[in-house]
Amino acid sequence: MIHKILINCIVLFLFSVPAVAQVAVNLGTKPDGFGTSAQALAIIDLIIRNPGKANYQITYKTSTDIVVFECDFNQDTITRTYKKSKGRNTIEKWTGQAIPRLKHAANGGDLNNTPEGYIPGTIRTF
Repeated sequence: MIHKILINCIVLFLFSVPAVAQVAVNLGTKPDGFGTSAQALAIIDLIIRNPGKANYQITYKTSTDIVVFECDFNQDTITRTYKKSKGRNTIEKWTGQAIPRLKHAANGGDLNNTPEGYIPGTIRTF
């Protein structure tokens, strides 16, 4: 419940202040199960601590990847990149409805759900 209140406050603040800068934080090493919900909560925490920026990014390491999870309010996108120590890298991108997607994920859902319904992201491997 507290997350819902905080997220609603963030939404009001974000749309009242022009966003121009990036805030990035390295979370160090996280367990392999540090998934979408934890990532969304970490971004929301970053927004709460550093309001009014254009781009928020967390980076962390697992046993197999370096993960970069990013929300860009100017482009209204969420991007997650898995940089593998061996093998192919993956970029996932969700366009539009960044705030509702984060809210849904922070409450245990995924990033594909929006107020307009299920709108999945794209995946690219390189």
